[in-house]
Amino acid sequence: MGKKMKENSKAVAARERKEEVAASAKSKKAKAADDAKWAVNDKDVLKKAAAKEDAEQKRLEAARKKAEAKALLAEEEKALAKAKSVAAHKQKTPLPKKTHAEINAAQEKARHDAAAAAEQRKTEQQKKLVNDDSAVVAENPNRAMADFVAQGGVDARTVTEAIEGLSTGEESVDRHPEKRAKAAYAAYEEAHLEAMRKDNPGMRLQQVKQQLWKQWLKAPENPRNQAAN
Repeated sequence: MGKKMKENSKAVAARERKEEVAASAKSKKAKAADDAKWAVNDKDVLKKAAAKEDAEQKRLEAARKKAEAKALLAEEEKALAKAKSVAAHKQKTPLPKKTHAEINAAQEKARHDAAAAAEQRKTEQQKKLVNDDSAVVAENPNRAMADFVAQGGVDARTVTEAIEGLSTGEESVDRHPEKRAKAAYAAYEEAHLEAMRKDNPGMRLQQVKQQLWKQWLKAPENPRNQAAN
């Protein structure tokens, strides 16, 4: 009786251990299944959260772009309305009419400008003619002097030499003819130089004096011409 009880005790202990092992394995299996389930759920939650956040970002971006487009459109409409307003104001505002005095003044100015332009062209043409004549004389100085001497002139390089040359024929009757000739030419130049400069505005001073000298050769104030007469 006691031996049977002892064997039952062992069997019970073995069975209990077996049951404990089975229960532990079952518990572990259930826990693993539960953990796996929660892991799947966590991934889905994260995925859904990420998708929701992405959708929100897209919505905000679309709203921002829409607001910018609306503001830009408003600015364009405002600028267009302002331009139309300015154009309408210009059309409504008539141009001021000119008075007869203003019209006459404008016509007088146009005539004055035309006359000034014509005078300018005339002056430029005179300068061109003077320069052309000077160029011709410069090309043939010896020939010009030879022609002048052949006509009864005096070969001289300066006005003083020319005056002295003109007075050589009067030495027998006048001890100082050059002084008288110089004084006569000086007085002639003083009397006529300014008028000749005004008549020839395009000439240089030296050219005017040369022209005056040619005139002096034929002038009645020239002592030589007085002696010839």
